Amino acid sequence: MGEERRFVTQKDDDGGWRIYDRHRNEFVSSVFDSRRQAVARARIYQEHVEELQNKR
Repeated sequence: MGEERRFVTQKDDDGGWRIYDRHRNEFVSSVFDSRRQAVARARIYQEHVEELQNKR
């Protein structure tokens, strides 16, 4: 079974997209106009976290 993603995108009440950190239980980004932009940024966040974990 695949690993659960830490960062997920969620649409807010105003129609914008935000990135939610499941480990910290909070939103970690500003609002994006499109889901594509939010997903791209979430991938960057995930890659950064994995890179930091690999350095330990």
